[in-house]
Amino acid sequence: KEYHLVESGGQGKDVSERVERTLRPLGYYLNLDIVKKAQLTGGEIKAVVIYTGPMFQILNGILRQAGDCGLVEEGVKPLDIMTWCEKAGHCFPSTICLLVSAVKKLQRASDGRADDAWVYRGLSGGQLPADFEKNGFAEWGFMSTTRSMREALRYSGVCKGFVGTILAMKVSQVDRG
Repeated sequence: KEYHLVESGGQGKDVSERVERTLRPLGYYLNLDIVKKAQLTGGEIKAVVIYTGPMFQILNGILRQAGDCGLVEEGVKPLDIMTWCEKAGHCFPSTICLLVSAVKKLQRASDGRADDAWVYRGLSGGQLPADFEKNGFAEWGFMSTTRSMREALRYSGVCKGFVGTILAMKVSQVDRG
């Protein structure tokens, strides 16, 4: 369903969707300077757009081999990611490979304005492990960040009174993408 929405530029969007987002035709992205400079293919562009929608949770869940399949109708228990993949008969390997390729190309094509900038990530529902300061942690999926502290706070749930954590990271050339 998500692929067809991206492929059609949002035509046929289900109005019952809970999250508002703008889907544009592929031609829109092909005309962006960064897309031209990075020489992204149509498949890579679609993978990036798919990731920016609800599929980020499934794709990252596959890479982390953990998590649930996201929002479901009230009264329905969500499936864990790996059970969902087993039922679906695949784990989106082509989409993940295209997304990795796009991120690497975008990293090389970026002009360095992001170097030494701060980005933030909001983590909801808990705290970092006790040994985080000593050992850090590895992100097995794609780590989404924002330059907006306000957006990270919103995502963490702190604004609604929940326990949350904000990671603040200084971007270097290695981190761009």
